[in-house]
Amino acid sequence: MGKFLPFSMKRSIKTGMQKLGVVGGMGTETSCKFCLALNARVRSALDRQPDISMDVLPLSKKAQERIIKGKRCEEHFELMKKSVLSLQGGGCDFIVIPCNTVHIFLDELRKISTVPILSIMEEVAGFCSDKGFTKVGVVGSSMTIRSRLHEKELSNKGIAVVLPHRADQDFLDDLVLHILDGSFTQAHKRRFAKIIEGLALQGAESIILACTDFGGLVSEKDVGIPTVDTLGVLEDATFDRIIKGAKRP
Repeated sequence: MGKFLPFSMKRSIKTGMQKLGVVGGMGTETSCKFCLALNARVRSALDRQPDISMDVLPLSKKAQERIIKGKRCEEHFELMKKSVLSLQGGGCDFIVIPCNTVHIFLDELRKISTVPILSIMEEVAGFCSDKGFTKVGVVGSSMTIRSRLHEKELSNKGIAVVLPHRADQDFLDDLVLHILDGSFTQAHKRRFAKIIEGLALQGAESIILACTDFGGLVSEKDVGIPTVDTLGVLEDATFDRIIKGAKRP
């Protein structure tokens, strides 16, 4: 009798393409945007659809607000834990989480996962190092900033960090919530641009948009300084991993 092969192993033998698991982050729209962008790139590169499973977390608005404003939320962690276990049980070869803020749970999730979980912070630090940046600004939620999620990885690469002032940080938390509920306005965009310009005046050579919902809000033309879209950096790393060793049909 032939030896049974797990579904994901059969797939990898046939195509060489790794199966991706996506834990939906703070915004379903951003997670879907991430998957659609990957789908287009893989189809263009390999003439086939990528193998992606996405699990969108049924988060309450209260849970979202708590974690954005810097308070650990056990409801969020338990949902993410179940999601990781479900995705790896479904044959995913690796997992990504397209949300900066919930990376506070990354170490705990990696301990329970039997498959690799990519880190936005590690990928972004590598990107900034490759670009030769020595000092960057970081804008994100209070949880991301207070937990020093990006700062730790950037420091390991010898890159200094400048951060928003307290009043600006409070605005950034509210901005994330406005984006999530669809109430973002041009006034919000102007204030966001001013915060970035202030970090540039403190010597930042580039600004890390440390919230995946911030990508595309402003351009370099708007603020006069390059920005690092963390969702885009994660997308690049994920794409490279999916197609590594893959075969065209």
